Amino acid sequence: MSGSRAAAAGRRAHPAVVARRRRIARDRGRQRRGLAVIGVAALAALALLWWLAHGPLLTVGNVRVRGYEGADREALVAAIDTAASHGTMVSPAVGDIRTAAAAFPRVSAVSVQRDWPRGLTVDIVPARPAAAAAAAGSDPVLVSEEGRVLGPVPKDAGMGWVRLPSAPPPAGYALPDSQRAGLEFLAAAPPEAARRVRQLGVDAAGDLSGRVVSGPVLRLGKPDHLAAKARALALVLAKVPAPDLADATYIDVRVPKRPSIGGIGPATPSADASDTIE
Repeated sequence: MSGSRAAAAGRRAHPAVVARRRRIARDRGRQRRGLAVIGVAALAALALLWWLAHGPLLTVGNVRVRGYEGADREALVAAIDTAASHGTMVSPAVGDIRTAAAAFPRVSAVSVQRDWPRGLTVDIVPARPAAAAAAAGSDPVLVSEEGRVLGPVPKDAGMGWVRLPSAPPPAGYALPDSQRAGLEFLAAAPPEAARRVRQLGVDAAGDLSGRVVSGPVLRLGKPDHLAAKARALALVLAKVPAPDLADATYIDVRVPKRPSIGGIGPATPSADASDTIE
């Protein structure tokens, strides 16, 4: 017995070692509890941030729509209000708002700004009509500079006309790229010149041509340098008397620096015209 007791006593740890082990265990316990508290606090903070971002405190309370006075303004504002409710002040539903506005043909662009504490301001850029467009046997439609069909042509539209090879698409849809050269020309021309152009379109050879109201055929050649050609036409219409235009057979602005008129003898714009239209 005495031998086994001595062996057991020999296996017992020194009191100092036991005390150190206990201190280490207590320290580890405190560390685990501290980490748990930190984790709970972090989750609580994240939950608070989520609530602030998505909860009722930062929901969009009102939406102000500016820059649009079309007949369908009321419907546009309602659609934007609905789209804006899908977001918050922290994360506005800009994509939804733009998608909703794009359904209205006369809207060209949209920008969204926060109006703290709970409002949004939506600025609308209206589409700018560039021309009336029609194909043989189809009703004419109003078309924007971007080629988007805006709707029927109002009475006394006062703008140029583009001829199409086929009936135009419904309102809200865009003309094919191949049919937009005439739009680009009319958009670049001064309004007083653009409104006098009719039947402007690309022929089988790829040349752009049309005619002038109470005047001759209009030759523009390939659909390039259209802004310069538009300025050249404006110069001709401003400089040549109406009786001469009525007698002319064509106006040729294929070379914008040297516009010419056929059928009225040597009469052309002044020699310094190239300085004006270059």
